[in-house]
Amino acid sequence: MDYGLVFFLEERQFAMPLSLVSRVVRAVEITRLPDAQAMIPGVIDVHGDVVSVVDLRARFGLPSRELDPNAQFILVNAADRQVALWVDRVEGVAGWEANDFVAGTVVSPGNRHLSGVVRGIDGLILVHDLSKLMASAVEENLVEMNGDNAGA
Repeated sequence: MDYGLVFFLEERQFAMPLSLVSRVVRAVEITRLPDAQAMIPGVIDVHGDVVSVVDLRARFGLPSRELDPNAQFILVNAADRQVALWVDRVEGVAGWEANDFVAGTVVSPGNRHLSGVVRGIDGLILVHDLSKLMASAVEENLVEMNGDNAGA
């Protein structure tokens, strides 16, 4: 059996492998970064550590939203550092058997960061590979930066 932390953006269910999750904390004010990309709007202080906030809405093409006091941050380990994933709410831990999981390569062959889809009790849950999700975001930002520099 595999386990993931289920969370919501809008009314869509997502999951992150539980092995990557450090903890979940209530949202706190984000210190905005100058010229920040949409996906990483700023940083927060987590017990003395400065942690980048990743806005998954921007990553998944969902409409932006002001930080709501009811929002939560999922602290995860990505690329040898901790980041805070900004989500609307965390549902909890879910487990699934192999026959409840459909691989991302079957569902969406061109989507590099979708690990797969799980048939949950309340509908389908999109399970993402955090390392690939973050790597593709970095690639996109490099392309965006190079594009901006090309016209200068």
